[in-house]
Amino acid sequence: MLTRRNPTLNKRLRVLAVLVLVCVVCYYYRHSIYHWGYYRLGFLRHDVSTLQLATEPEHIEEIELQRENALSDGWITVDKTDLIPTKIITNDKIIPAKYRLKGDYLEHVLSQKYSYRIQAADTIFGIPKFSLHHPIRRNNVSEFLWQFACSEEGLIRLDYDIIRLKVNEQDLGLYAVEEHFGTNFCSRRNLSGFVLRFEEKEFWEQKKSETPKTARQSFETSPIDSYNTGMIRKDSILWKEHEVIVAKLYLWRAGVIPTSSIFDPTKLANYFALSDLCSGHHAIVWHNMRFYYRPETGLLEPIAYDGDLYNTIQEPLHASAQQTDCWNFSCKCLSDPIFEQAYINELKRISGTDYYSQLLNKFEADKLKYENILRWEFPRYSFDDQFLRENSKTIITYLEKLQ
Repeated sequence: MLTRRNPTLNKRLRVLAVLVLVCVVCYYYRHSIYHWGYYRLGFLRHDVSTLQLATEPEHIEEIELQRENALSDGWITVDKTDLIPTKIITNDKIIPAKYRLKGDYLEHVLSQKYSYRIQAADTIFGIPKFSLHHPIRRNNVSEFLWQFACSEEGLIRLDYDIIRLKVNEQDLGLYAVEEHFGTNFCSRRNLSGFVLRFEEKEFWEQKKSETPKTARQSFETSPIDSYNTGMIRKDSILWKEHEVIVAKLYLWRAGVIPTSSIFDPTKLANYFALSDLCSGHHAIVWHNMRFYYRPETGLLEPIAYDGDLYNTIQEPLHASAQQTDCWNFSCKCLSDPIFEQAYINELKRISGTDYYSQLLNKFEADKLKYENILRWEFPRYSFDDQFLRENSKTIITYLEKLQ
């Protein structure tokens, strides 16, 4: 005897099967669907530029080899000799360029969002040389706050933004684009001086040695030089000033001359105090410091760079400088009583509720903008400013102990 099928049951099973299939597809492509919907339905309220690197397959292999070497060494130690050719496609323009991996720690190459240093034949976003990295490498909106806070205090800042990156046809999503100290860094700001740094290549190369130098030894022996030294040499007056200030910086590091004789004490003190308030102690590490030499004053001043704002501070920079045989950059600076007092004065000025409340109010529009853009790829992201409040309390408590 044949069993008659139930048409209603069969229809329900087919509908259920279709629903299950739709659910599976939606789950598998959930990120792409969300990304498409966020853009198409108008949730993304700001323009995001797209930059594409058109790179030949054999050169992609070179990038992968750089990554493999970094994973083997434990550090990323590529430099300008490792640049590979590419073409940048953006705004209907095709611009020849070169690029390489960027960064020091392996976190820059552990996901598919590798960090890159780009050197273009023409300006892109107004700059010819820049870095690209996952926004989390500078803690998302926090780096925007760092640059904004420093700019509000009259310090020189970098251009920093969010773009969408493609490498050939692979869409890598949102990247932070960070200006580098290229040929037009000073000129586009109408600055007549130059940028100095402590060279760090040897420091990272030493990490691979069987008997690596300590961080202190690397700091005390690292060469000091400027960006675009060849261009500075062409200006005889500026080159003479370059030789003088570099010699003085060596003398300062050796403890021969005080901080206030080579650095602008007010601006450097301001930078130190902001790093306390904003959890930016990473920016005060010697190999992260960049200095602008201002011919008008004959002094160096800090450039806002690589704040990497994370968590809260345990204590202000001043506390570690009180320890015996403290050798790092901040301790050397604070060994000068004139600078030390300037720094304490800045701490007092910026540590109150009024200061960080006004800072956050001014920053609100930027915060909302970049939160909105970052949620295009990272739906749950939200900037938390609680660290400012906690750091303010820490600084006030510390100042009270000094009295």
